[in-house]
Amino acid sequence: MESNDHILLDCPFARATWFSSSLSFIVPTYGTPKVFEWLMSWDQRIAQDKKKVVEMLSLSSFICWFLWISRDDMVFNRRTWSPIEVSQIDQCAFQEFWDPNFLSSNQNSHPSRRDNGNLKWFPPRNNIIKVNCDAAWLVDSSGGGLGFIGRDGLGTLLFSVSEVVDVVDVFTAEALAIRVGLVQTNSLLKIQIESNYKEVISHIS
Repeated sequence: MESNDHILLDCPFARATWFSSSLSFIVPTYGTPKVFEWLMSWDQRIAQDKKKVVEMLSLSSFICWFLWISRDDMVFNRRTWSPIEVSQIDQCAFQEFWDPNFLSSNQNSHPSRRDNGNLKWFPPRNNIIKVNCDAAWLVDSSGGGLGFIGRDGLGTLLFSVSEVVDVVDVFTAEALAIRVGLVQTNSLLKIQIESNYKEVISHIS
């Protein structure tokens, strides 16, 4: 059975993705790389340049997330990504998160807009907050995670939340992500919920 360490660091696809990213990170070839040990090693780097390390760690989080998404896409939708494609999309997603002005100035040339429509993001109308929800589920386990992020019409990041959850399948995880997003934002007057999981959206509609 595939482990998190294998999916995110050790498999050839992950290694190629890390190397093709702007970090140009080469996963060590000796032994079996461990995500936990790799994260712990950042503590030593923070003392050198905290701001730079936080930026690199944030980008690494997006790389891990899109590695997971690409794997889910292959398993559940039989859709294959390339390492270069993953690197381009995670870099763009990171820049949107890190620089609030990036999205509004790059709406016409957004590299994460795939032809299949799965990763498009369009700003909401005035006075509306768009909440994007997503989830991940580990096959053969009850473990998963969900998250949602809110942005205004300019693409400015307003809030972001992630949680670890116990779920039995990916459908439940995606539905729960939408539910939690709705509950957490019920105090807002105008919101728009968006998810890339068609089955849940169809069921709700």
